[in-house]
Amino acid sequence: MKITIDDLRGREIAAFLTEHIEEMKSVSPPESKHALNLEDLRKPEITFWTLFQTIFLFDRNNRTRLILH
Repeated sequence: MKITIDDLRGREIAAFLTEHIEEMKSVSPPESKHALNLEDLRKPEITFWTLFQTIFLFDRNNRTRLILH
């Protein structure tokens, strides 16, 4: 597991946050939509932490290992 302070410039985190906000908009009542957009989250007064966890899967039949990030 890796925890870092994130500047939110990476492709993966931007895609994740965009997808999350869009999903929440689709299931939340209009009066309950409280989220900052990516540019607002990048402001210097906000610290954003990201956690990455690596998952290893092993296929005994093929003797291969798959690494998911």
